[in-house]
Amino acid sequence: MRRIAVTRAIVAVSVVTIVGAWAAHGVGAAGGPMIATAALKSDVDGFMDREITAHLMQIPVDGPLPERVHGALTTGEFSWGTFVRALAAYAETRHTRVVAGRDVVPLIARVGVIESANGGKAFAQLYAALALRHLGADLKRNALWQSLSEPDRVAWKSLLDPTRFYDPATRRVINLPENYLGVASRVATLAFQMGVLQDRAFVDALLDRAAAQFTNGALYADDAGTTGRYDRYSNEYARYVYEAAETVNRQDIIKALQPTLTAQTRLWWDLVSPDGYGYPWGRSLGVVSYLDTLEIVAFLASHPALRPAPLTDLVSEYRLAWIWLRDNYSL
Repeated sequence: MRRIAVTRAIVAVSVVTIVGAWAAHGVGAAGGPMIATAALKSDVDGFMDREITAHLMQIPVDGPLPERVHGALTTGEFSWGTFVRALAAYAETRHTRVVAGRDVVPLIARVGVIESANGGKAFAQLYAALALRHLGADLKRNALWQSLSEPDRVAWKSLLDPTRFYDPATRRVINLPENYLGVASRVATLAFQMGVLQDRAFVDALLDRAAAQFTNGALYADDAGTTGRYDRYSNEYARYVYEAAETVNRQDIIKALQPTLTAQTRLWWDLVSPDGYGYPWGRSLGVVSYLDTLEIVAFLASHPALRPAPLTDLVSEYRLAWIWLRDNYSL
C-alpha cells in the first residue's frame, strides 16, 4: 500500500527461516564476503516488524476500509488481499495473532467478506486463501474460520471459488492470460485442502488443464495459448501449478513439471542481474522482477532437486534483490 507494497515482500520472512536452517554459516557470492544468515534474517525481520505494524495501525478496527494508507491509494484490484496475506504470514512466523497489541483475525476476516462482496478474483482470491491457511489448514481449529458468522462463511466460500475467473465448461480462464490457470489451480487446491471446496473431480480437472502445456511437452508456457507470447510469467505459472499439485498430492503432475522447472530456473539463473533483477523482458517488469527473485529463491530453498546453483549462491542473489527493495522502498 505505502511505497513499494510490503505485501508480496513478506516472502522474505519465510525464505529466511528456511535458509537459516539450510545455510547456517552464512551466504555470499563466490569470491565475495560471507554474510551471516542471522544478519540477513535480522535485517528482514526488523523491516517487517516496523512496516507491518505501521500499516496495521493506519486501518480502523471496524467500519469501511480506508481508501489510503500512509497517503497511498488502497484501491488496486489486489491491494487488500495482498496485505492481509502478508499480515497472516507475519502472524504465523511470529507465532501470535496479536500484532501491535491488536488481534489480526478480525481484520483479515473483514477484508475477506468485503473482497467477496466487491467481486474480488484471481490474485485477490489466492491471497485470501493463503491468509486463511496461514491461520490453520484445519478449519475446525482455524481462529479466523471459527470467528465467522454463517453469512460471512458463505462470503468466504464464494471468495475461494475459482469459477469467479475460470469456466469449467470451456476449461479456460475468463478474459485473462493463460498463466492465470496457475492462479486458479492454487485457489482450487488450497480451498480443497481446507475443506471449503469438496469436489475433487473438479479440482483434478482444473489442475490437469492448468498443467496441460507442460504435460504436453512444453518447457515454457505460451501466455496467449497459441500465438507464442513468452515472458516472466512462465516461471511463476509453472511454480504455481507445481505447488498446487503438491497441495493435493498429484504426484503425476509433480513429476511431469520437473523438466520445465529445471529449465526455467536455469534460465532465470542465467539472466538474473548482479543486483537481483530477475527478467529484463515481458510484462510486469520493474519492481516485480526483484520480487520474482525473492519468490523463486524461496521456492528453490524448499525444492533442492530443482536448484540451478548451490543454495548459498541463490540466497546471495536473494539478498541483493532484498537490498534493492529495502533501499528503494520509498520510491
